[in-house]
Amino acid sequence: SLVTVGARPAMGKTAFALNLALQTSKNYEVLYVNLEMSNVQIMQRFLSIKTGVELNKIKNKKLTDEELTRINFAVGDLQKSKFKSMSCEDNNDFNFIVRKIKKQHEKNRLKVVIIDYLTLMTASGFQSKNYEVEYMANRLKLFATELNCCIVVLAQLNRAVETRGADKRPLLADLRDSGGIEQASNVVAFLHREDYYQKNVVKAKDFSEIEFIIRKNRSGELGTVRLGFDKKIQ
Repeated sequence: SLVTVGARPAMGKTAFALNLALQTSKNYEVLYVNLEMSNVQIMQRFLSIKTGVELNKIKNKKLTDEELTRINFAVGDLQKSKFKSMSCEDNNDFNFIVRKIKKQHEKNRLKVVIIDYLTLMTASGFQSKNYEVEYMANRLKLFATELNCCIVVLAQLNRAVETRGADKRPLLADLRDSGGIEQASNVVAFLHREDYYQKNVVKAKDFSEIEFIIRKNRSGELGTVRLGFDKKIQ
């Protein structure tokens, strides 16, 4: 199946996807395809999630001996786990990425592929971004069937969300560049944080409630799941 998770920039898409990858890799082979960050940056985030050591401390190498020990153990756990990361920040060509995923699948029989994120990929030969995105979404749906796995793709939302009234929870129409994403996806969900829009309100800097809003679901119900988001450790 193809699952699309949409959100505005800096809402917490990557943090959500990394947590999803870590949890899923306890039982299944997972490939995390990243088009925005290097493997080092992804590893730093993972180590923060796994150890509870603040991400800034890991980035700036300001660690106590005890924290360093926790990180060493976590690195060992990650190497033994069913999680694989693939950085494509230097080549975002859609067909190139599909070929790389296929190679990984031949080695590891992937069950879940997470792509961060859709519109960073490019496919040549299309007159508009809309057609290009629609082609990639349809191709990913077929690809999920071909590999017999679940592909989770992150997607940006357009700016219309920002101009809406009091309730800024995303709708299907907010998916950027294409209604084709909605058509191809088995599930479409959105991430929403109220504090993201409360610019003038004093808020808890490090902790936030994030809503996972399911707007389309071919094999289940719609609804909202509320999650806690600890920003310090992602």
